[in-house]
Amino acid sequence: MSQPTSIASRMGLWTAIALLVLESLYISVLSIGLFLLPSPATPIQNPWFTTMEILILCMAPLLVILFICLHYRTKASRKPWSMAAIAFMLGLCILTTGLHFAILTLSWRSDFSEPPWSTLVFPFRWPSLAYAVDIVAWDIFWPLSLLCAACALEHSRRQRWLKSFMLLSALLSALGLLGVALDDMDYRNIGIVGYVPVFMIVLALLIPFFRRGENNALEPPGPKKSDLNATRAYE
Repeated sequence: MSQPTSIASRMGLWTAIALLVLESLYISVLSIGLFLLPSPATPIQNPWFTTMEILILCMAPLLVILFICLHYRTKASRKPWSMAAIAFMLGLCILTTGLHFAILTLSWRSDFSEPPWSTLVFPFRWPSLAYAVDIVAWDIFWPLSLLCAACALEHSRRQRWLKSFMLLSALLSALGLLGVALDDMDYRNIGIVGYVPVFMIVLALLIPFFRRGENNALEPPGPKKSDLNATRAYE
């Protein structure tokens, strides 16, 4: 195994573990925040909302690192797919970190607490600018990235389940766009299933994938073993 590939395996392994831990914390905080709501129409209160924003800011760059490591683990002929996956995930990272950093640092300030900022820009209620940007990131860029990542994998027995759950995550997250089409954000919960619990299964499958150090990269040019044996026989 070449040194860059070995580094990618180690980085991919620990990044997948870190993301799995962060996703678990996110679900826990979200569940607590929802449980403590005085009414279903009330947004999640602090400190739970702020904690969720911080967790998203931590996860986004790790997702880019994860897909870069996956790129190094793919076969050379499939690397255009893995590069496309990185590009879409990078777009998601830029959009979601910019959005949630702005919400975390600006939405509470007095100069942003009046309309139109407080009603049309920052709230996660449809329609709003924040919600629209979030949908582009997670319901468009996310499924495109996961689709490309799945196409970068081989049709081998070991990678079959990983590929299947990547495609399932892509499909469910894309179905979250029904919320926009039908003007009903309850349908976006379908997308949330795709990039939270289903992706946690993807992360769990990526851990043994990177731990095995599977080398799907194109082997360096050189004589095959069968050719060497034939040469020795001839001699």
